[in-house]
Amino acid sequence: PSSLSEKDTATWSRTPGERKPVTMMFADVVGSTNLTEKMDAEEAHELLYRATQLMCEAVEQNQGTVCRFMGDGIMAMFGAPIASERHALEACWAAIDMQAAVSAYSDQMESTRGAGLQIRVGLNSGEVVVLEVGDNPEKPEFDASGPTVPLAARMEQSAEAGTILITEETRILAGEFIDSTELPAINVKGVSHPIAVYQLQAIKSANESSASVTRQPIVGRKSELVQFRGLLHSCLESGYGQNIFVRGEAGIGKTRLVEEMTNLALEVKFACHKALVLDFGAGKGQEAIPSLVRSLLDITQGSSKRDRELALERAEQEGNVTPDNRVFLNDLLDLKQPLELRTLYDAMDPQARKEGKRAALIEMLKSLALRRPVLIVVEDLHWADDITLDYLARLAATVTECKALIVFTTRAEGDPIDSSWRARAGEAPIVTWDLSPLRKEEAVKLVAEYIDASDSLAKRCIERAAGNPLFLKQLILNVGKGTSESVPDSIKSLVLSRMDQLPNEEKLALQAASVLGQRFELDSLRFLIDAPAYECQELVERHFLRPEGSLYLFAHALIQEGAYSSLLNQQRIEWHRQAANWYAERDLTLQAEHLGHAGDAFAPSAYCRAAEEQYAHFRPERALHLVRAGLDLAPDSDNFELKCLEGELLRVLGSTLESIAAYRNASKAAINDIEHCRALVGVSEGLELTEEHEQLIKELAKAEALAKNHSLSHEMANILKLRAGVHFFKSDKDACLEASNSALKYAHDSGSTEMIARALSGLADAEYNRGHFDAAYRYYDQCIEFAREHGLGRVIAANLSMRGFISHFRNDVDSTKSDYYEAV
Repeated sequence: PSSLSEKDTATWSRTPGERKPVTMMFADVVGSTNLTEKMDAEEAHELLYRATQLMCEAVEQNQGTVCRFMGDGIMAMFGAPIASERHALEACWAAIDMQAAVSAYSDQMESTRGAGLQIRVGLNSGEVVVLEVGDNPEKPEFDASGPTVPLAARMEQSAEAGTILITEETRILAGEFIDSTELPAINVKGVSHPIAVYQLQAIKSANESSASVTRQPIVGRKSELVQFRGLLHSCLESGYGQNIFVRGEAGIGKTRLVEEMTNLALEVKFACHKALVLDFGAGKGQEAIPSLVRSLLDITQGSSKRDRELALERAEQEGNVTPDNRVFLNDLLDLKQPLELRTLYDAMDPQARKEGKRAALIEMLKSLALRRPVLIVVEDLHWADDITLDYLARLAATVTECKALIVFTTRAEGDPIDSSWRARAGEAPIVTWDLSPLRKEEAVKLVAEYIDASDSLAKRCIERAAGNPLFLKQLILNVGKGTSESVPDSIKSLVLSRMDQLPNEEKLALQAASVLGQRFELDSLRFLIDAPAYECQELVERHFLRPEGSLYLFAHALIQEGAYSSLLNQQRIEWHRQAANWYAERDLTLQAEHLGHAGDAFAPSAYCRAAEEQYAHFRPERALHLVRAGLDLAPDSDNFELKCLEGELLRVLGSTLESIAAYRNASKAAINDIEHCRALVGVSEGLELTEEHEQLIKELAKAEALAKNHSLSHEMANILKLRAGVHFFKSDKDACLEASNSALKYAHDSGSTEMIARALSGLADAEYNRGHFDAAYRYYDQCIEFAREHGLGRVIAANLSMRGFISHFRNDVDSTKSDYYEAV
């Protein structure tokens, strides 16, 4: 493209190969040895050469590619290197044509040389790896490999002279355009079941034409649009909203319908906002809920940190965000918390943070809806995780209280909306539309906007699309690019056929983009293809991508999936590794996901780092999800860190028994005493919460022996603090104080600020247990000041409560109130 310099284009190389659905053909002359036995060498060569030449001509005239010459036969493929959705039909045409041509040639030769020349042909369809071979860039040659190839050869070997055998896969893809006869199934070496075989008799019909694409209208869906207009006006009049679920298969027209619904909402002055649930490649702020928050605050995708800060300040000034919610929205907008807010956030337990974020989102929606009615669209709900679904259930419940409509789109397969979700949504009114395929008259109307609907190709396009608007649109776009021969048979082949019409550099860019996910940044794509000046303009103009703020989004998930499916594993792995390098300093979660897709040995540790980052930002649910993704990839011999982190997260989230089990699993995975000690301490922390003190003492004894043997100060501090807690429970005051003093000493040796704070708190508890309230007060005070310096909110809150309790016994009302209020 014009946006690329010569230096940029020099970095683009030919593809190392692609996965493509094709139909493979094998054809050869039957009994050539006996046929040429009495001919001299020159006559035999001329006879067989001309037969082979006729076979090649039939292949090339039907858009096929000859891959190899094999004595008196050929191997050819259809649907590659340029994809064609009707590759099976083209292969059938070629087989019929070559049989006719060789038969006519044989008749001609028979009158002069008595040659009874016959060929046999075998066809099979499936996915292959297509490779460019040879060294001449002006005249490239291609080859194919994969299980599809030898099965086609087996069909040819099983065919009788003058016949064409095809597999069931080829017969299905060729559809109703061929006549065939079923033959007895055959057994093939290496295939566990008999192979269905058919003899191709004839082609019924094949008509092609071309037309240009102009625009995509909205057709059908009249009842849904009428109903939606009613819901809009009802919301305006009553002041209360509704939830609408739009369900249907991929490409059925959910997105197009939602676009029209959005236009109707804008006409009656609704503020419209959108969030997209992504199955992969959701970078910072691109998850559905943070994305929705940005939309509500008029922040574009890919905005800078400063833009997000200014938008939040503006919303606060306008009264759409309260100061109390600032800490939660900072989290949702991926903004760094100031120290005072970080301390406050740290003091909350995970459930409080989760409730706070949900409440902040709901309050912002209510505030915005007071000023102007709101429409929220959430697309692709079938990819949503439990955390996202929980937010959306609360949002769905909210529309009963304000002027807001929420539209969800989801595929019927994988629809996550069940009775549990509906229960969380409360009494929220829900309307569900299950989109059916377009009626034939609606499909005709759609096609009429592009080409003559009475044309034979139009009719075949309508039949092939089976009422799926996306398929139909893609078919027409394909025709519009000048490939009148193609009548697509699947969306995968359809996407690939459109891709093959792109210049090589644009096709490579689209494939690289598919590795990044459904939504991506331009800079990350430039990095993958090593083209710093690349622009996506042509891919946008050809309807493969659409811009979304500073980011780009695939026009449909199926386009991304089709492009991704065309890549060889080696190329996928290489690009995923490059993407991981790109995100290494930008987004640890995406780095881990790409390393996981690459099958990289470092993927588990990358997931561990990403989880630790999420945990540090007070997102333990997200962290646990990442930990478990890492555990799915990690070998049993190398998952200790992940199992320990899983145990800690489960404990923080209140799943104590699961936490103990996770730490016990970590203990089994430990490869040395130090790791074993860490796991035992984790088990002990869980046992403290379940108050299984006898078992706790046993675990602590085992852990202490290991910790002392290896001078593990941090572990010793924790062990002694836990032991002090047992003594406290048993009212062994002196032992509690002794263990607490020792814990503080080890905590200082370890240098861990959190452990020092916890030890100070434990020492204060020990003095309180002895009835030494003045000493306890001093330690609580010392602990609070230390924790303030280091932003340890949970420690501050707990110790403020205890200090306030002592002030209460002293009848110091002002200090009691002050400590309790600050603790809250």
